[in-house]
Amino acid sequence: MAKGDAKARIVPVRFNPDLMKRVTGAAKASKQTLSEWIRSTLNAATTG
Repeated sequence: MAKGDAKARIVPVRFNPDLMKRVTGAAKASKQTLSEWIRSTLNAATTG
């Protein structure tokens, strides 16, 4: 990997309070961190 290239990128997003509550609840229910849950959910939604 070239100098200065990151292995991952941080993507800032905003959630309204209701969505944040649902996403946080879903992450806790699946025993994942919020970041893990978001990544795994997006991965599942974007793979065939």
